[in-house]
Amino acid sequence: MQVKLLPTPEQASALAATLAACNTAATEVAALARQLGCYRNYDLRQHTYHRIKIDHRLGAQAAQHVIKKVADAYATLKANIRAGNLGRPGSRRRRRAETGPVRFRSDAAQPYDARMLSWQADARTLSISSRSAPPLGFDHHGRWGETVDMGEIKVGTSSWADRSLLTSGWYPRSANTPAGRLAYYAERFGLVEVDTTYYAVPAPETTSAWVDRTPPDFTFNVKAFGLFTGHGAELAALPRDLRPDGRDTGRVRRRDLPEPTYDELWQRFREAVAPIAGAGKLGVLLFQFPPWLAHGERAKRRILDAAERCRPWRVAVELRNASWFDGDNAPDSVGFLARHDISMVSVDMPQGHESSIPPLLLATAEPAVMRFHGHSAEWSTGGKEDRFRYAYGDDELADWAKRLRGLAGETDELHVLLNNCCAGQAQRDAATLAGMLGPEADWPGRHARRRAALRVVR
Repeated sequence: MQVKLLPTPEQASALAATLAACNTAATEVAALARQLGCYRNYDLRQHTYHRIKIDHRLGAQAAQHVIKKVADAYATLKANIRAGNLGRPGSRRRRRAETGPVRFRSDAAQPYDARMLSWQADARTLSISSRSAPPLGFDHHGRWGETVDMGEIKVGTSSWADRSLLTSGWYPRSANTPAGRLAYYAERFGLVEVDTTYYAVPAPETTSAWVDRTPPDFTFNVKAFGLFTGHGAELAALPRDLRPDGRDTGRVRRRDLPEPTYDELWQRFREAVAPIAGAGKLGVLLFQFPPWLAHGERAKRRILDAAERCRPWRVAVELRNASWFDGDNAPDSVGFLARHDISMVSVDMPQGHESSIPPLLLATAEPAVMRFHGHSAEWSTGGKEDRFRYAYGDDELADWAKRLRGLAGETDELHVLLNNCCAGQAQRDAATLAGMLGPEADWPGRHARRRAALRVVR
């Protein structure tokens, strides 16, 4: 169903200009994709994102969707070629499809992403689209009823190597090395959150090793270094040549570092992330801002500065001050993140604390991200293990599975992370939840099928 807001002539003209610029940019990106031989969304973003933003004066969201439009077009083209829909091998039609770049007509722009997102002019939505009634069919339990087209669901945990997990018995004795443990984890989950990058910036050799130990379609969500979100850090966590006054002990905050040193620290962080991104395994860079970062224009500028330093990589933000969702601040906060193409992290956590955020399931950008912190009674008073010591019951997880499947119907990709990391509980709950979510989250089954296919090929 289409719901139209009647624009003013000026707004209609601005929208028409934006759509024309999007199609011109799409044709340019398609030609470059053919020239470079890269057709994946991530690869195209690396080569074209900043270029089309500047050359065609597109916003971040429009530029991202133009690139996705091109990637989707090439995926469709390749599927049609494989299916024989574009003529026999050697035919004129087939040669034209295989050798020429995809082109977009000047009037081709329509809402094309999974959420039927509309373009905007002067920050006012001119066209709002909603889905029609879901089609009838069999759901993943074999029951007849309404079905929903769902995005991919990736389930994982917020660490694979914390101390309590290593001593919990979740890993078998044969997985007795860092490489063996990551490989074992990656057979069971397709997503993991890298927690160690919050405490220190790893060497690129370390992140390259993580890439080598995981399957091709595995995903890492990388937590941003603490100094980038306003937290303090141990001096020993900084590279030796970037430590102020040559000191090795104590703590340091952002204000203690000269601007060139801070910029260089960002550059080292990007160099550490680059091997993951280059392999197509980077999900989002996760920024967990501190509980004292309250809603306001200054806080928004801090978030935008961090996001712009990360582009074209995807960014997710977890807000941990209740003021972001008080009264009229809630739609302002959600709209701010959506306008700047930043994923808002939805959370399940104890309520009634200064850092408590309501469990809002929203997709402000791709991918949608959901983190489960548990409901420990010692959230405000306990140490790290006590704060996250919680076991989700089957009824809780079943209820969340229904809600998450609904969210997956509104987005292309959903990341679900269990952060109740205490003695392997997150891994157990993640496996249970993935089973309840159905085939879209069946990573072990997909991994087993992939290995069987590899055996056949060999």
